[in-house]
Amino acid sequence: MEIIISIITFSTILFISIEIVFSFVIFLTNANFKKITQQIFNHISDINFHRSTGKEIPQTSLNFISANNTQLVPDFFKNDIPLKLATKLKDYLLQESISSRETSTNITNKLIKEEHWFLSLKYEDLISSMNFLRGLYIPMGALCSIIIFIAGYSQISFGNDAPSFEIISKNIFIISITIKNAGITLALGIFSYILSNSFYFFIRKKKIRRDLSEAIFQLKASPVKIKND
Repeated sequence: MEIIISIITFSTILFISIEIVFSFVIFLTNANFKKITQQIFNHISDINFHRSTGKEIPQTSLNFISANNTQLVPDFFKNDIPLKLATKLKDYLLQESISSRETSTNITNKLIKEEHWFLSLKYEDLISSMNFLRGLYIPMGALCSIIIFIAGYSQISFGNDAPSFEIISKNIFIISITIKNAGITLALGIFSYILSNSFYFFIRKKKIRRDLSEAIFQLKASPVKIKND
């Protein structure tokens, strides 16, 4: 029983650790998107202020997008999505075309769906992996609980027609240990499932995608003067 509990505990800790890493990368990238979006809106406000006062419109540098906004984060968790966004956005702003919500949305969607968020994994890969791991916790805990029950039941001694006090005491001890160990594995699976769902709840940021698309649209619609860095 101890081996089974050790195996499921180690496996659960490993899976949860993987989810924590994936969730942190998604959270970090979403935080970067949010900061970049706010910086774009701030720049648009600056452009509109200069235009309303008759001053010369400042040149737009996209360094704030490609700049490292996570200095304190280890390089292992970083990606080059901000740099890719700066490149795509500069190409879009230099095009002689009107601002299009469809184009702005396509830029955002391609950035989220096609670029690598962590190592060689894309956003959908990270979410699919987390969903797969989440689906394992309760079945794994329940299966181990059943195995423990079977193992414990096989150790119960029924004796002859009149079991002795020692046999009855031993059976009670085996039953109590079996129930305890089986409950631990099942509770571990349920707790891991709840914890996994909490990770997923905090990284669902559909609003960030919508806000970034709107920021790109508004920036293109503004009288932008691109600065060659």
